Amino acid sequence: MNKNNFFIVGALAVALVFTPTIKANAQSYAVTTIEPTDKEIIADASDRYLIIDKYSELYDLMKEYSDKYDIPYYILSNLIYNETRYKNVTRDQYVGLMQINKNIHSSRASNLGWSDISEPEANIDTGCNYLRELYDKYASEGFDETKAWAYAISKYHGESDWSSITNGDYSYYTSTILQL
Repeated sequence: MNKNNFFIVGALAVALVFTPTIKANAQSYAVTTIEPTDKEIIADASDRYLIIDKYSELYDLMKEYSDKYDIPYYILSNLIYNETRYKNVTRDQYVGLMQINKNIHSSRASNLGWSDISEPEANIDTGCNYLRELYDKYASEGFDETKAWAYAISKYHGESDWSSITNGDYSYYTSTILQL
């Protein structure tokens, strides 16, 4: 490890220790550092791992919708972490924790009974509904579970070059979500 990497890792460790919450548009979600052997791992942060506080509203929502749509919890949690770092943000047409494209998925949200796709629960429900639809599509085409999730995550993220997935060579984004 060179000196620059050592400094970055050290600064990150200090930031993790002295930052007890992540603020998200007037909502605050607590995070904790843990050892990588814990079952609640959700995001790699240079030899340390972050988890959402098991008693937070966000954890409850992620658990509820990962169960509802049969999406492994770590995939949903990693996806939200990679999309927004657990912040309910808007970037152009992309809104909420899962960065849902409001121009494409507003009707999906409406069909699920939601009027405001930027509201965290509506956003997670809509995003999970879409992600599960993508997974089912690729699983029905005969891909094994890992490859079906890889294709679904890549498509969700808007990646268009999938030729490498067939060979098990996933993008950095997809590998991060799948923890490969």
